[in-house]
Amino acid sequence: IGGYSGWGVTPLQSSRFGQAHLRWDDVWGRASIDLDLYILGADARTVIAASTDIQNGSNGMLPFEDTFFNMVAGRQYYVAIRAKDPSQPISTRFYLFVDDAVLSPVAMEGSITAPGDSFQAITVGGLERDGTIYDRSGRGPTWDGRLKPELVAPSRIILNGRGFTYEFEGTSAATPAVARAVALLRQLCSPASPEHISTSLFTNAHVIGDIGPGNYSGYCLDVIPFP
Repeated sequence: IGGYSGWGVTPLQSSRFGQAHLRWDDVWGRASIDLDLYILGADARTVIAASTDIQNGSNGMLPFEDTFFNMVAGRQYYVAIRAKDPSQPISTRFYLFVDDAVLSPVAMEGSITAPGDSFQAITVGGLERDGTIYDRSGRGPTWDGRLKPELVAPSRIILNGRGFTYEFEGTSAATPAVARAVALLRQLCSPASPEHISTSLFTNAHVIGDIGPGNYSGYCLDVIPFP
């Protein structure tokens, strides 16, 4: 692959397992700007993971790359982005999101990546018990300026079993809460179109103070009253 001495690389402070997701401004379904995503070792040269899908403008080409990789806690890694074709525009705006790792400096705005930036998806953020947004909850806007997430829900749920108590946290906990609300709406309003369900959720949401919908909390907090 060649050396990386001329690359601008950013350090990652790792946990046991990491993910990195790259999204950039291009035509969804016919992406022609071809970027690749690499995770490098502590020497900033050795590739330990890469995502190098082809984007050539053909039907079905998507402007994102995803990497998943094992890491040793406390060891420094690097993330690098490279265009396959050096003649591609250097002004291309891209969005890099890492999970289970710390990327510095962190820009939370615009951190929602595919598939959360889909036109068809209701994207859910996380809400802490004190009313603040979960620190790893993605923020909008999307790459083309749309509001995301649409909703937030509790990001910490206590699960009680036989002899154990477990705290389920993050947007992985918040999303099922909204899915449950959607299921209840479908029961109450059957048949109901996706547009009717989303409108019902957004218009009956518990808005944060007088601020209204925004790219941190969407339309509501954790209370979703039903008519």
